[in-house]
Formats: sequence, C-alpha cells, structure tokens
Amino acid sequence: MTDVFSFEYDAEYPGPAFPILTLGISGMPSGKSQTLTALIDSGADATLIPLKTLQAVKARKMDTRWARNISGVRYRVAMYIVTLSIGTLTFPDIDVIANQQTDEIVIGRDILNQLIVTLNGPIERVVITQ
Repeated sequence: MTDVFSFEYDAEYPGPAFPILTLGISGMPSGKSQTLTALIDSGADATLIPLKTLQAVKARKMDTRWARNISGVRYRVAMYIVTLSIGTLTFPDIDVIANQQTDEIVIGRDILNQLIVTLNGPIERVVITQ
C-alpha cells in the first residue's frame, strides 16, 4: 500500500498561495527533532534549512561549499547532515544548506525527485506519494 500525504497551500504567503508540506527534521541521534512547515520549490537544486533550526536539532556540520543564487552569483554555504521525514517517509543522511538569510525551510529537488508530488492549484492542495 502506498502512503499518501496531503497538505493545503499556504494562502497567507505573500503573493499567490504557496505549496507547502510538514517536515520532520532531526540531527544527531541525541539531538532533538522538530516538525516545521517547508516551502516546496522545484526550482531549488538543494534543500535549505535555517541555521538556528540546524543548531537546535544538533545537526552535524559537514563542510563548506559553493552555491549560486537565482541571479547566478556564487556564495559560500555551510552544509549540514540531517534526517528528514514527511509523514512515514524517512530520508536519512541528507546534506542540506544552512539558510542564514531567512527563516524559511525550502525543500528542493534533492528531496522532490524522490517523490511523486502533485500540485493541485485550483484547490490549493499538495499530494505526495513515493
């Protein structure tokens, strides 16, 4: 049986309603876990999580790499390793970018490409299966 998870768009996001999901984040085994709301962004190569969230769950810093913003400008980012969960789906040992610019969590194609994600704009609902 396939697990199906459904989430309403965030109608309060500035601009058009934004597809979101509820995401579990955990770091080290002795660290805490948090359940937070994440933006679904198929234009993002990687997942971004605020640095303060990564620190709160005791995520382990892996290294520093280069990323490019939407304008193509390169900048250095800190990479952390976490376990992510969407409902009963678990994604262990995922490298994520520490978001030091905003408090938004962005789920990128590194996770989305492992899922079937249906955006139903007319009813403002996201359906996720694996």
